[in-house]
Formats: sequence, C-alpha cells, structure tokens
Amino acid sequence: MKTLGQSHDCNSLAVEVGEIFSVCLPEIPVTGYRWVVNASPETAFEIISDNFELAGEASTGGGGNRLFRLVARTKGRASLELRLIREWEANAASARELHYDISVE
Repeated sequence: MKTLGQSHDCNSLAVEVGEIFSVCLPEIPVTGYRWVVNASPETAFEIISDNFELAGEASTGGGGNRLFRLVARTKGRASLELRLIREWEANAASARELHYDISVE
C-alpha cells in the first residue's frame, strides 16, 4: 500500500481507481488539534478508515499517528489537503497544512 506522510508535502502520487492508499501524520490529540481531510473534487476519494495509534511506549494522552486510509473513486487529477486544526476554532489558522497532488488512472 502506498503511504504519504509529512515529508511528502506538495508531492504527487499516482494511483488507480479502486486502489487504497494511506496518509500517516503525527498528532497529539490532547492538544485539541486533529488532522482533517479535504479533497478536490470531493468525489475523488473516500475515507475508509480514520484511526489514531499511540506511538511505541506512549501512554494515554501521549502522541502518536493519525492514519487515514482512502480509496480512489474517480479518474483524473485531484488534490488532497490535510489541515491540523481545532475544529471548534472556525476562524483560526491551521497549525499545519499539507497538500498532495494525486493522479487517478
């Protein structure tokens, strides 16, 4: 399975329709910040899972990784944007933003 991460910001990826790929990003949920996914066009991908995994020996409240698994649904070029935000702060700037260009064949 192809996996994108923080070091792949602004990179491109090629997948086929129906192919599953993942995005794995560091996150510390107790800070209130969570990664949210936006795709353009919206129908390009479907999130099939969204999980948080504690890092190695981290205890409750510790940091870990947010793992999104997505499946490509429509052919063409699409963009995937991930923003690290506090969802209740509607007008606040993102703590971090990542952008991926995806080619679905």
